[in-house]
Amino acid sequence: MKTYTFEPRLCELLVKLAEGERSVEILRQVLCEERSFEPMSAFMSLDSLSLGYLLPSNIRNFLSLHSIPATDLGLYLLIKQYDSSCRGKLSLMDFHNLTLSAALPKLRRHVLKKPQKLRGKMEYPVSYTLAKLLEKELRLMCSLEEIKHQLCSTKDYSFLKAFECLDRKRKGYITDWDVCRFVEDNKNFLVKEDLDAIIRRLDSSGDGVVSYTEFIDFILPLSKGLPSFAAVQKCTVEPLIIEENLRQKSTQTEKSYLGKISRIEGKLFANKKLYPGKIKRRMIPRKLRFDTEK
Repeated sequence: MKTYTFEPRLCELLVKLAEGERSVEILRQVLCEERSFEPMSAFMSLDSLSLGYLLPSNIRNFLSLHSIPATDLGLYLLIKQYDSSCRGKLSLMDFHNLTLSAALPKLRRHVLKKPQKLRGKMEYPVSYTLAKLLEKELRLMCSLEEIKHQLCSTKDYSFLKAFECLDRKRKGYITDWDVCRFVEDNKNFLVKEDLDAIIRRLDSSGDGVVSYTEFIDFILPLSKGLPSFAAVQKCTVEPLIIEENLRQKSTQTEKSYLGKISRIEGKLFANKKLYPGKIKRRMIPRKLRFDTEK
């Protein structure tokens, strides 16, 4: 089959998506394990005007409480990823998809069964973890957008050619096995959980496969040029005044937060299984940062 010069860049985009979604999923699990976390209460805390939905300005204001910068484009990409109504705002159900675990259905159901709390301020550990989750999402969106621009600048690149690189049998859709084979052919490696994360991120209809329309919706860059998230962080951000006792809680919360991430990472990668197929018998030229063989 004919190969194209853009294939390594397309593979990089898929691997970056898998890595980012895995990191986000870990933070979702950390948030869900917080005893005081209740989705409706958190949603109402961000929805300061009681509109029944979240706008980019709501997320920006919340992140500013933790001195986390957010660009207009980054917020737009975040809203677009989870906005099921395509109206530029997040409903409560969209907020559930953003914050609740996608890999652990039991944990998700447990959190949804919690009794709803009255409107009130989120406890600091919950607020801190939620802010880190949103920051991780923004980082992922910006990094993916940069790779998409690099992909589009390749001479022989087109959307149809990129789709056909994955859909080699011309089925009209992409499965997790198609992604696995393409990534393997480009000398990379993904586990079953990574492949599930890629399909989950691209599949907006929920049928378990990625159609051509869904693929275009993902791979199409939405900006003329996007600065890196590190560059955005260098800009001057005026943090709001935080009480002294809140600052003292910050260090303790961060230590607890990092400890929970390490524990969940251990659970996720201790039982890591290779995707069934020839990939088991081939050499792995590139190890992801989540690989346990270090």
